Amino acid sequence: MDDEFINTFFTIYRRAEVYVVGPGDTFDKVVKNHPTAIKEKVMVKEMISANPGVDPTRLQIGQKIIIPTGAVLQEIRLRDEAPRASAGEDLAKQIDQAFSDAAAAHGVSEPILRGIAATESGGDVCAVSGAGAQGLMQLMPKVQRMYGVTDPFDPISSVWGAADHLSYVSKEAAELLKYIPQADVEKAALTMYNMGETAYRTSVRTGKKLPKEAAEYADKVRSSAGTKLIYRCSRNIV
Repeated sequence: MDDEFINTFFTIYRRAEVYVVGPGDTFDKVVKNHPTAIKEKVMVKEMISANPGVDPTRLQIGQKIIIPTGAVLQEIRLRDEAPRASAGEDLAKQIDQAFSDAAAAHGVSEPILRGIAATESGGDVCAVSGAGAQGLMQLMPKVQRMYGVTDPFDPISSVWGAADHLSYVSKEAAELLKYIPQADVEKAALTMYNMGETAYRTSVRTGKKLPKEAAEYADKVRSSAGTKLIYRCSRNIV
């Protein structure tokens, strides 16, 4: 990215912050350590969106990149926001269509996506877990931010966020298990969905036994795959 582009970008958006890459820098390191990125809760995918043409795997020392803030960040988040329910239309039909559309868009199994909903919330679009997961697909706040889910209790957004996340963990699982013969990638992906990618990777590397819930999660989802749910709200907030 040349200086002229940086200057133009900065002039237009005013609050965009230019950062000079240092030794060992990655987008992940920048979002975790730079004060502005921390304050604005910038995600890696938002860094990628703000820096078109920059290969995040090959950052060069002295290279100028943009940390999105202000109008830049708002524009990215608005563009990446998950679809939401439409007022005045049958909500159950919208949710069923969301499962179909989101699964197709993100290349994941619709029956498995429905199985996650059945296992996680049983169709309760207002569900909240003790750990802080929310909504029909029980997304944690960090996951919500990653996939543009601005209202965790909007079931359409929840389904789209879950499909996006399932696609991501499926790729992570495939990469992690690529050298393990006959590895059950789908099971690993579902376990990641349940317990988080970092915790699962640690268990694989160390051989640590999975918690009972995580160990049984994939089988529960698979046994519920394709379940047609009756949607409800236990807390009367939608």
